[in-house]
Amino acid sequence: MKNFIAYLFASIILLMCGTESDGILNAMNIQEKDCSVIVFGQEVNTDGYAKIDYKILNAKIPLFKVMNEMGVYVEWINEHEILISYEGKNYNLDVSDPEFGIPLDGARQAREIIGNEIVIDVTAFNHILRYLGLGEMTVDFIRCCVYI
Repeated sequence: MKNFIAYLFASIILLMCGTESDGILNAMNIQEKDCSVIVFGQEVNTDGYAKIDYKILNAKIPLFKVMNEMGVYVEWINEHEILISYEGKNYNLDVSDPEFGIPLDGARQAREIIGNEIVIDVTAFNHILRYLGLGEMTVDFIRCCVYI
């Protein structure tokens, strides 16, 4: 029953976010949809990396692009570790771990390395933002947008 409700919710959201060409039948097959990312009132160019993932009911966000837009320093230290720094606070992200070192107690996750970019789910992104004292992102499934 829980899966049916999640599927129904995702289908309704897709219908609301979709264009006329998506149509009702196509909406049922869409797993991801491009989304906007708004940082402090300004839209960020995410080069197509930002997506709402209806399969996991979460959004996937490019770490480097969004953090840089927020004024956060992000750097690859080596092939397995990223340093994220903001106002004297440092966060080390271990990308050799499938969870990137962010265990989230069963949260639905999306974490991948694409070239020099890291794409992570908003739940993990919020874990880092809270650690740095920068608040939280919210996902608007109706407007297909992520805000901070």
